[in-house]
Amino acid sequence: MTLGAEPGAWLGILSEFPGRARWRDNDREFFWVRIVCALRNVLDGALSSCFVSAETKDPLELEAQLCFVLSVAARGLVALYRPHLEPLGMTHPQYLVMLALWQGARVSERATVTSLADRLRLDPATLSPLLKRLEGAGYLRRVRSTDDARVVEVLLTARGNEPRGAVEDLPSAIAAATGLGGDELDGALELASRMVAAVEEAGSA
Repeated sequence: MTLGAEPGAWLGILSEFPGRARWRDNDREFFWVRIVCALRNVLDGALSSCFVSAETKDPLELEAQLCFVLSVAARGLVALYRPHLEPLGMTHPQYLVMLALWQGARVSERATVTSLADRLRLDPATLSPLLKRLEGAGYLRRVRSTDDARVVEVLLTARGNEPRGAVEDLPSAIAAATGLGGDELDGALELASRMVAAVEEAGSA
């Protein structure tokens, strides 16, 4: 399977699976192929050829809605993380905050509430409770900048670096759980990143 296939080729791939273009919750591989197919085709302007069967061509079919498919995919991915993060007392949103802090620390990048909110695509009001819980767990500290009291810096503590070792293999474990190969996952990430950029550009227009 190649991510560079034309829409017709993707439709041929889909036709090999039971139920063709119909939703199959119990067919994990079919599910992920449709995710990747959806991302590629919506960016190439051929969404209907991927999702809507030749028999129906119904633009309002539930499974034809990219927002629905991506929402289900996101919930499914988060569920895969849960058993790995719960022993650390960490939720998936908190895990993403820690990833941003660890990445910034590697390049000696100063993190502030505003910069973290921008990086995580969250508004500060949503981010603040996450930071409060992580601070309560001893993973970080929030301090007023000595240069500008209006700026709140977010600093990792020694305890905040401890979970890093425990989750270093987590991306590989999640990738294995999806049942997709490395090239497919890389392609899905590239397409999803393009989707993020396209949606953000559309939202700012």
